[in-house]
Amino acid sequence: METLTDRERTIVFTLIKHNGEMTQANLTYETKIPKSSLMGILRTLERRQIIRMKEWGRTNVIELPEWFLSKK
Repeated sequence: METLTDRERTIVFTLIKHNGEMTQANLTYETKIPKSSLMGILRTLERRQIIRMKEWGRTNVIELPEWFLSKK
């Protein structure tokens, strides 16, 4: 967690608060991070394997992997 930026940490803590999974739209609403900025941050977190993104209709579901949740 120490290597994450403030916004990355906000996203991860928000996901933890919601049992490790929520839609991108809800994440945008809850964190107040603009959509365009959020997508870039999510891609970075996905590359670092901190989150997983999967398509769900016209939005994405963002989830923390099991290994991450087991370390909290």
